[in-house]
Amino acid sequence: MIISKYIYSKILSLVVIGVYIFAQWVFPLQSVFAQEFFDAELEQAVTWMHTNDLTRYDNVQDYRPADTLTREQAAKFFWNFALYMQKSVIKSEEECGFSDIANADYTLVSHITNSCMLGIFQWSQWLFKPFDPITRAEAMTVVVRILEWFQNENLTPRRSEYHKLARQLGITNENDVYSLDTPISRYEIALMIYRASDANSSLAPDQTQVQLNELADLLLSLWLLSN
Repeated sequence: MIISKYIYSKILSLVVIGVYIFAQWVFPLQSVFAQEFFDAELEQAVTWMHTNDLTRYDNVQDYRPADTLTREQAAKFFWNFALYMQKSVIKSEEECGFSDIANADYTLVSHITNSCMLGIFQWSQWLFKPFDPITRAEAMTVVVRILEWFQNENLTPRRSEYHKLARQLGITNENDVYSLDTPISRYEIALMIYRASDANSSLAPDQTQVQLNELADLLLSLWLLSN
């Protein structure tokens, strides 16, 4: 009888552990969202963005941080952030006549045109591709252009200098420049713009530490190449 109770207890423990592991495997995003999308910095970012007309939402839940962002939606963020940073247009409206925005959200068309007139949001063959998701690399590049203008793009990958500067300015914590070709979430674009703003300049990291981190990365890459 004692043995059977022991076996029963073991089986029950294994079942509980199995259910827990299964839940972590099937629903990993739930715990990530709970931890990532409702942190203090995001709340501050959304409040700042609402105050400065970058978003109409005044709370994290309505802001929908887990959603991705299309290029037409991103244009509104970039245009309003550029206005906040007091940037000026450098192109005429005629130079920003896209052939594929007739079906774009009519409330966002002016932002598409205006972000083009600033010279910060690129396109190809007069196609803006308003419904395509914007990647983390593209968003980071535009934010850096708003702050520091164009960087050297004759590199592989082209975003390398933008990524390096974004790290130095404290806009991103991402170390791997090759991991940025994925759609950006509204969560990440909010933090990226908020960290880039004058209102949150205190978040910029100590430059000595940034240089030490870059030196460590270089030494590590040299060590890997020599082995």
